[in-house]
Amino acid sequence: MIPWEVTRPQLGLLHEKERKSNADRKPFDVVLMFKMLVLQTLYDLADERLEYQIRDRLSFARFLGEGLEDEVPDATTEREYDLYLKKCCKRKSSWFAGASVRRRPLPS
Repeated sequence: MIPWEVTRPQLGLLHEKERKSNADRKPFDVVLMFKMLVLQTLYDLADERLEYQIRDRLSFARFLGEGLEDEVPDATTEREYDLYLKKCCKRKSSWFAGASVRRRPLPS
């Protein structure tokens, strides 16, 4: 299990945007959006294909913590979030560069 909530403070700092009006749609959760980028990277999906797969695959929806009735960010919203993160981080992989992963030898 990955403790996704650990990323919330860093993602929140990157995505701090003041809302112009309370009449606008509430922004999507930053952890949800980040998890969508993880799925997109792992499965090498285009933005539109990612949106379709989240709606079609129960495993994707579960990974995101969404139900079948929940609203899913569309391809344009995901693309804008991706571009925003790239602008802030210079590239997606920089998020994982600081993670300390201990490699264990394979059992013989």
